[in-house]
Amino acid sequence: MPHVKAVSAGVRYVEPQFGSGTYVVKYGDRKAKQTILEGDTASAKDVFDLNMRSGRWFSDVDDDRRANVIIVGADTAEELFGSSDPQGRKSISRAIV
Repeated sequence: MPHVKAVSAGVRYVEPQFGSGTYVVKYGDRKAKQTILEGDTASAKDVFDLNMRSGRWFSDVDDDRRANVIIVGADTAEELFGSSDPQGRKSISRAIV
């Protein structure tokens, strides 16, 4: 398929009938509910047309090392961190609801 420029494998945990997530994520005493969790590879940056507010996309090195890194969406970042920058934070946890 010569017209295909990039592909990415991923898995998404979502409630498609409601268009929302099934997880609560926490940072400190703050929570973001109905969060969609998605696992992607470094090639996601070539497929999705998204702008990063800060930080960077996953890299092949992150994939190879199975690094514990995440990209937090704007709504979730605001719920968990308010106006402060989430970059470099640790210990975001999740819970099934």
